[in-house]
Amino acid sequence: MIFRYIFSGSIMSLFVAATVFFPHAAFALVPNDPFATQPAYDFVKLYDAWDFATGSLDVVVAIIDNGFDTFHPDLRDNVWKNVDEVCDNNIDDDANGYVDDCYGWNFFDGNNNPTPDPLQGHDEKNIHHATIIAGIIGAVGDNNKAGAGINWHVKLMNVKVLGNNGSARIGNLPYAIHYAVDNGADVINTSLVGQFDPEDVESQAYVTELLEAVKYAYDHGVVFVAAAGNSRLSLNTYPHYPVCADDMSDENFILGVSAVSVERMLAVFSNVGSNCIDITAPGVGIGGLLRYSPTNGLRDTYSPELQWNGTSFAAPFVSGAAALIKSVQPGWGPSEIFDALFKTVSKTPPENEEEYANLFGHGLLQIGPAVQYALSQPLTSASSGPTGFAFFRFSDGFSSFDSINGSVVRPEVIHADDVAVFDYDGTLSIVTASHTDETNITFYTESGYRVRSFSVPTDGPVSVRVGNVFGGDEPEVVVSPQESNDVLFWVYDFKGTLIKTYKKAFSHTGTTLSLVPATRDNGVFVDIVVSYIVDGHAVLHRFDDTFQSVQQIAFPGLTAPLNITTADLFADGSPEYVLGVGVGDAPYVYVYSLNGKKIQSFLAAEETYRGGIAVIATDYLDQHPGDELFVSQLQDALDVSLWDGVDARLLDTFYPFSQQDSGEASDGIVLRTIR
Repeated sequence: MIFRYIFSGSIMSLFVAATVFFPHAAFALVPNDPFATQPAYDFVKLYDAWDFATGSLDVVVAIIDNGFDTFHPDLRDNVWKNVDEVCDNNIDDDANGYVDDCYGWNFFDGNNNPTPDPLQGHDEKNIHHATIIAGIIGAVGDNNKAGAGINWHVKLMNVKVLGNNGSARIGNLPYAIHYAVDNGADVINTSLVGQFDPEDVESQAYVTELLEAVKYAYDHGVVFVAAAGNSRLSLNTYPHYPVCADDMSDENFILGVSAVSVERMLAVFSNVGSNCIDITAPGVGIGGLLRYSPTNGLRDTYSPELQWNGTSFAAPFVSGAAALIKSVQPGWGPSEIFDALFKTVSKTPPENEEEYANLFGHGLLQIGPAVQYALSQPLTSASSGPTGFAFFRFSDGFSSFDSINGSVVRPEVIHADDVAVFDYDGTLSIVTASHTDETNITFYTESGYRVRSFSVPTDGPVSVRVGNVFGGDEPEVVVSPQESNDVLFWVYDFKGTLIKTYKKAFSHTGTTLSLVPATRDNGVFVDIVVSYIVDGHAVLHRFDDTFQSVQQIAFPGLTAPLNITTADLFADGSPEYVLGVGVGDAPYVYVYSLNGKKIQSFLAAEETYRGGIAVIATDYLDQHPGDELFVSQLQDALDVSLWDGVDARLLDTFYPFSQQDSGEASDGIVLRTIR
């Protein structure tokens, strides 16, 4: 099965890394999906992984191949959709350079339909290639249809670079990689290989371009997985691409995958070579989904008898494993995911390490142990970052400010919808959000001098926070709507220039907004967290500096958006989420681990109170090892309580405002972290 890339007059053969055999196979039925089990799944201990994780719709896997069946009944609920693009309006709504790319992009034909078209002519086997790969990575699980992927829940991005049968220009692959990265992929699967003439100057330039694209993915936190190919060759002598694109680099940017049988033997067709092979996975006797188009004679959704063979089908086992790890460790990048995969492999014969590495890299993929290893590690975040805290009295609007040293009336915040306080170069500043005829974000000095203002494209109340999202010299301003909208948040630079509008596919009823510390390679900055209502209950949704969704946690039973902060309550360097309830819910403070598991909760006001709870964390008491919590009521009280968050012990209660500034009986206190 050969695909040919034409490169500036020279022919480079690209082999889809697959071979088809027809052995007899038996499949065990499971309570739901009829073909959810197969020997290869057991071989990599996938069922052990499912005890702990079944994937996340926040994780995106791009499949760069000959196009999978976007609307396959066992894939469509897991298909990535570009929510920033309006379908079929012939406009590049998100300005990413691709018009109407709602479901990915077809680089082979240069259009927005990456699904393989059976009317264009096709090999009866090759047309299924990418659909099989998609099914291994992420066929919807527990839906009583066909099979189950390694990830029951995931988003699959469809990127087509190959035709149904034949030729494609090799230059498309770097563009496809950039497309996947720029549109939010966490993992890229490439089950294709090509060769080039090492004496050809243009071919050498292409390899350089390909390496730059792969490095671009790595530098943006994307795991890149490549099949070894099926030519029975040593890649050390005859390098193939993209699997060997990093073979001359000092760093490992690619997970190169060879294939083995379930008898723990190297597949007879698999390429080898320690310069390019990092890990091995099952690639013999694999069951998979099929391109489904009954009107064109493609009437089967799955191949329970037809078994598939090739490194093409070993690679998605590794991609699927990487995605599953990402679902439980959303802050991890390639190096951490590589580490989890390599540390948990199973060693197969031979015992000679050099010979072993040449065939199998680090060893045989073990998904269950890899996921358990990932869960045993602390989530990548940090509790450091805030420089202080502030209290505001709130009624019809904010009306006063206290920085612990004394209460000061702040006329600039009267009637504001929200307020943020931040420390910039040692100078305390205030930012307010208010709406009359339009919604404005306004900057003030600590003494109340108005510095500048800019408008936000909504006419309702908004929340505002200021923090260093990207790690630059100046912080960013993050704004989110408090009322119904399809926008979750806007991000502006310090001068008020719009950087990003993040929309959901549906309209929410209003959000709360927080910035929480996050560790990146170049320091500690902030992630954006919003809370809103989905299907009647609160969710927490976290985004990193590339605006990728890195976490989503549901809170059944809570009916209002949450007030969110993080704290290192146990002084172990691994922070927790601390959540104050919204208006209408019982007045609890909840403590959750960063992977969404409840640690504890405590009642923070009279049981009958339903006015909402604010909470911030601070290392206030030197004699206490972990962070403490300041807790206040958003209505009906003007006192602030100090809590030990570990054992839910009330430490102190005080009034931050003087008696002459006591306000109305219905007033409450809003707490703010100063960054």
